[in-house]
Amino acid sequence: MSRSLFARTRMLAIFALLVSSLAGSAIASVDALLKRPAVRSVTVSPDGQHLAMIRSDEEKDTLLIVKRTDMSVVSGVTSPAGTRFLHATWINATRLVVEPGRVTPGAIFPTAPWSH
Repeated sequence: MSRSLFARTRMLAIFALLVSSLAGSAIASVDALLKRPAVRSVTVSPDGQHLAMIRSDEEKDTLLIVKRTDMSVVSGVTSPAGTRFLHATWINATRLVVEPGRVTPGAIFPTAPWSH
């Protein structure tokens, strides 16, 4: 009986420490969750040799093609003003189709895909 009480008390103490440690970082983590991630999408080419990455900042997106073995940049393109890259899909080992989106206040709307 006393062993069970000790185990419960220990679990409550661990839980209290965990909650108190998370309380201080809750605001920072919410702010971090609301930020646009630096890399939003990574897809592997059909032959496994390259990665297509969509990187974002506040004003534009950049599609980077990198060699998987050493992560060196092979090619890249930046989105035009008012456009975001929503997704990139490999058609074969050397071609991608990119789905762009038109940016308006509060939303991003898909537009016609284009190939790179």
